[in-house]
Amino acid sequence: MRQDTTARHFVATGRAMLGGRIWVLLIYSQLAALGCLTMSACGESMAPSSSAAAPGPVTRSEITFVDTSRPTAPNGSFPGAPQRTLRTVLWRPVSLQPLPLLVMAHGFSGLPEDYDAVAPTIAAAGFVVALPAFPLTNADAPGGYQHGLADVVNQPADISFVISQLLDANSGPGDLHGRIKADQIAVLGHSLGGATVTVLTREDCCRDTRVRGALLFAPVPLGLFGPLFDMQPITAGPPTLLINGTADMAIAYSATEALYERIDPPKFLLGITGADHTMPSMGTRYRSAICRPCRSALSSGSSMPCSAAGAPSLHRPSPPWSPQATR
Repeated sequence: MRQDTTARHFVATGRAMLGGRIWVLLIYSQLAALGCLTMSACGESMAPSSSAAAPGPVTRSEITFVDTSRPTAPNGSFPGAPQRTLRTVLWRPVSLQPLPLLVMAHGFSGLPEDYDAVAPTIAAAGFVVALPAFPLTNADAPGGYQHGLADVVNQPADISFVISQLLDANSGPGDLHGRIKADQIAVLGHSLGGATVTVLTREDCCRDTRVRGALLFAPVPLGLFGPLFDMQPITAGPPTLLINGTADMAIAYSATEALYERIDPPKFLLGITGADHTMPSMGTRYRSAICRPCRSALSSGSSMPCSAAGAPSLHRPSPPWSPQATR
């Protein structure tokens, strides 16, 4: 287990929130253009779509991106560096066709490997999945991640840099040539990574308009960082799904509700009764509980997921969804 010391809560390594392909549904239920791909990822039968890739084998690789335009600050015993180095794990299907890109942002003291249980499953559903390790907040940060929290201010630009590097590789020669759909980019942030993604998609200082959808899992409230982000408005942004467990002792469910109220639509809030700050696997029976009621909305081109008896409502559930309801 790895401790998220910002939240003073344990984050279980290698466990997947909402398990399997539910992730893919939740992210792209916000993007109507990818409705067919979403349903394919859920395992529901639908008419074939040219944009959807069948689930299959995936490959894992690592690439290190170096941003020479921005420095890494001193951190504990680390004297700093004139550049920012981002070790990035890539998961992608064994496929030659271009696919949507999902960039995942880890929490404080996290690592890309913390998501080894879920990232390959998302990739198998037809995505290129990129997981960068932020320079000073990852578990192996030089000088110790304990001293690196203030570097969160640089992390939105880190994600933008990784996106740019991947798109450059997509347009140039090499293994990634032609593998990414540049107009289909989403980001996912967990805990401190959720704060990073909030700023990336909703604050003028760092907004990346290439991002077309965002998923925030138990995001750390930006108010905890004081003047780091100048407390700018965080209203307008891409379609965003917020997720929080009611038993989260690190980031209260009410905090994510408050963020939901502050941002402009399209937006969705999924509360999970009894879930904590970890990313618990819920098994395949919960996958269909979400996929089935959303089939109609997605196949008709609607960007608003629907709800039905026994399934979670993705629009401000009250009370939050309980997994026991589908047993």
